[in-house]
Amino acid sequence: MSTTTWSHLLLIATACCAAGSCGSSSSSPTAPTCRPSIAADQLSRTVDGAGGTLTIPVTAAAGCGWTAQSNASFLTIGSAAGSGTGLVTVTVPANAGDNPRTGTIIVAGQTVTITQPAQPCSTSLAPSTLTVDDTATVVTIAVTAAPACTWSARSNAAFITASAGSTAGSGSVNVTVSANPGSPRSGTVTIGSQTLTVNQRQACGYTVSATTLTIAAGGADTTVSVSTAAGCTWSASSNSSFITLSSAAANTGSGAATFTVAPNAGASRAGTLTVAGHTVSVVQAGTTVISACVTRICALNDPLGNCTAAAGFEGNGGIADVLLYAPATCNWFVTADSWLTSDPPVGTGNATIHLHADPNPLPALRYGSVTAGGASITTVESSCVVTLSPANFNVPAEGATVSLAVFTICPSWSVRGNSPYPYITILDGGPGSGNGTVTFSVAPNPGGLRTAVFGVNFAAVTVKQAGS
Repeated sequence: MSTTTWSHLLLIATACCAAGSCGSSSSSPTAPTCRPSIAADQLSRTVDGAGGTLTIPVTAAAGCGWTAQSNASFLTIGSAAGSGTGLVTVTVPANAGDNPRTGTIIVAGQTVTITQPAQPCSTSLAPSTLTVDDTATVVTIAVTAAPACTWSARSNAAFITASAGSTAGSGSVNVTVSANPGSPRSGTVTIGSQTLTVNQRQACGYTVSATTLTIAAGGADTTVSVSTAAGCTWSASSNSSFITLSSAAANTGSGAATFTVAPNAGASRAGTLTVAGHTVSVVQAGTTVISACVTRICALNDPLGNCTAAAGFEGNGGIADVLLYAPATCNWFVTADSWLTSDPPVGTGNATIHLHADPNPLPALRYGSVTAGGASITTVESSCVVTLSPANFNVPAEGATVSLAVFTICPSWSVRGNSPYPYITILDGGPGSGNGTVTFSVAPNPGGLRTAVFGVNFAAVTVKQAGS
């Protein structure tokens, strides 16, 4: 082999050794790669508008370090660095603004987007519960809300109306509760995000068995009966020293009050009781006989001012002035029917008596009399009265179903005069007795403005309907 050939072989071997092809055949191990990761479904997160805490899982090899940082002021990270597999905790406060907001954090080099909606528009009410009497009532409700919070009011009961439409920010709502003709009732009004509860007491009318009592000089126990609805409260008391209440002062429902009138050793005397809101006159005879010394009684209810021999009243009761003429030495006391009360019930000489009449519960006229010192006049009262609430309706062209309350002590009433209006249908109510409700529907109007007038007994109902 020539010298040139050996030289070439030597160069090749040297190159191979330089390249690592000669010597040991084993190689050194490669260090593990540090690549922390976040799952794709964790790169976009949402938190409640009221705030909360999120956890974001990080996957990494043991000893592999990573960092976390927030790019938004409302996102707070629990720990800014970690190692290996772990969790990043993000705390988000409530969103006090009116609009949603979005922020990002960087975890292990990856961007996580966090979205937070605005909190639901909330309202608060003052008061949040109403308790009202049976009469028609309007109450203003204060509403507190954020300036950009839009809210509205809606009644959920037929006997309640709410004034406010769509409103932004704090304001008020006028809540109207119609008169209650019957039992206690409850309803609600939705105002923004809140519910107003309305409780209405039942209608409580009271009648007493007598408004004037005549007692002998020897004294006696006497009773005044009260008629009212179950659950209605009333009280009884004496306004005179010689009369003592011997039954309970506070009572519920129909019942009676008992009084003891002491013996009278002197001249005739008068006192009063208060029973269920009514004044009851008590006239007690004395040991001195009262002579028939009144010369004339007459009533001042003539439109021309004449004093007549009869006192007249409307069916819902009222007051009539009665003139009594007698000598200055004449002591007199008044006796009258139980539905009449004299003020004053006793006196001396000339006087003006205010004669009070209770409402007439009968569907016909009723008659009575008033006597004092041997003279008397007659009294007459019209039949019972029906009052409606409301009595006038404005109905849109598309029609509606509406109700009205009937207030009366009449033992019977009915809807009458609606037959000429075929587009009005009575759905509920009548014939009835006492307080009640009438519900009727008005059909859609294909033509021009139309008006219907019908009645409940003699009380008129007017319905005006817009044209199409």
